Amino acid sequence: MVRIVCQELEAWYLAQPDALLAAGALKRKLPVNILRGDVDAVSDPKGVFLRHAYDKGQVEDARRIGERLEIGSTKSSSFKHFVSALSRLAALP
Repeated sequence: MVRIVCQELEAWYLAQPDALLAAGALKRKLPVNILRGDVDAVSDPKGVFLRHAYDKGQVEDARRIGERLEIGSTKSSSFKHFVSALSRLAALP
């Protein structure tokens, strides 16, 4: 099984605003159209994220936000497929 994350991870962040809030990453609210729409279709998810988040560095953001992402989230189809593949892989003997 091969899964390559080729979209920017920030799209996964945008799909989970509660994780962003819990991580203290946002300096202002995300636009409503992004919260309602398909985050995988956002043309520049990293740019959107950076405009609304505190600048703490990509690695620090990934650490703080990543541990708060809900694996059951369905707002990002690419995230859902990635989690599904990891779950199947973890179930292999």
